[in-house]
Amino acid sequence: MEKLKSDGDVMIHLRNIARELRELSKMTGQTISMDCRSEKDANVRIGDYAIIILGDKEYYRYEPIRGLAEWRDIEPQQAVFGSAPNDDAGEEF
Repeated sequence: MEKLKSDGDVMIHLRNIARELRELSKMTGQTISMDCRSEKDANVRIGDYAIIILGDKEYYRYEPIRGLAEWRDIEPQQAVFGSAPNDDAGEEF
């Protein structure tokens, strides 16, 4: 990422990210939220799916709000927005 020189540069960069997320939300019909708490940790949710970054580790999870018993790790290719993951998807990532 390029060096941002001022707080204004950061604001414009974040605005651009927000616009891209809004377009992805429109395309998928899913709510997208993002939470970044430090330079190492981030959490992105899209519908019932989560991408969790903890340091140098990344996790892809299925976490339906109404089915805690169904929570599990997945591969990115298994995600099917609006439904449970496709267990037959390949592990090409």
